[in-house]
Amino acid sequence: PIVPMLKQQLSLTILYLKNLEINNINDFDFIDKPNFDYIVESVKSLYFLKAINENGFITSLGKEMLSLNMDLVYAKSLV
Repeated sequence: PIVPMLKQQLSLTILYLKNLEINNINDFDFIDKPNFDYIVESVKSLYFLKAINENGFITSLGKEMLSLNMDLVYAKSLV
């Protein structure tokens, strides 16, 4: 199982990429590519936090969460 801290960091990384309009995360050329299942799990958590929409694009809420530069769960509770 993935360590929760690493999962949160992957979710944050994915959200930053989506903010840069890099939406096909699986095709992104990571230096050390994470397991596909971890990517899927992180994308699901972003969707549940409403940081991305059903099409996988970043939402205005997701952009606000990024601007706080903190753990996404805490950022969600502040916006």
